[in-house]
Amino acid sequence: MGKLLAGGLVSVETEGRHRYYRLSGPHVALALENLAAIGPTEIKPRALTREGRKLQFARCCYDHLAGRLGVALTERMVEKGFLAAADGKRFEVTHVGAEWFAGLGLDPAKIKPGRTGLARQCLDWTERQHHLAGPLGVLLTNLLCAEGWIRREDSSRAVEVTQKGWRMFNAHFELQERDLMALDQKET
Repeated sequence: MGKLLAGGLVSVETEGRHRYYRLSGPHVALALENLAAIGPTEIKPRALTREGRKLQFARCCYDHLAGRLGVALTERMVEKGFLAAADGKRFEVTHVGAEWFAGLGLDPAKIKPGRTGLARQCLDWTERQHHLAGPLGVLLTNLLCAEGWIRREDSSRAVEVTQKGWRMFNAHFELQERDLMALDQKET
């Protein structure tokens, strides 16, 4: 991997003890596509197990919400102006966001920031996009559990969305179960 990095073919993003590699640009993707056209390459991805699909959809990443649901919620919070991307893989809570979080029962001004701030971007290993982490992400996940929007599974990191949760995610974010589940159908 070091030679690919040194050659500028891939870039790396470090998240805790994990490293996530991606192609460094479209020019590398084009070169790989051209190389793949040389010979037959019929590689069928393995189907995910039921547990794998559940983890990909919604799970706890350490102590905050991750997976397709965590990424979608974070994207909607950014779209609605509740969070804004900031330097150093952080999120800033906007004025509108502070009011929205307070309406849920979380006052960002009263949350003690961690060493990386109040809210940070955590790269999701299944979606390859960021979800909300940091003290705000932890407290939001705990609140969603306490309010009955989501339920953690006892023997897994998987998270289940309740019927109340789907109603609330739709009301607050225009997120519907069928939309997120439809992504599963496209990938299989």
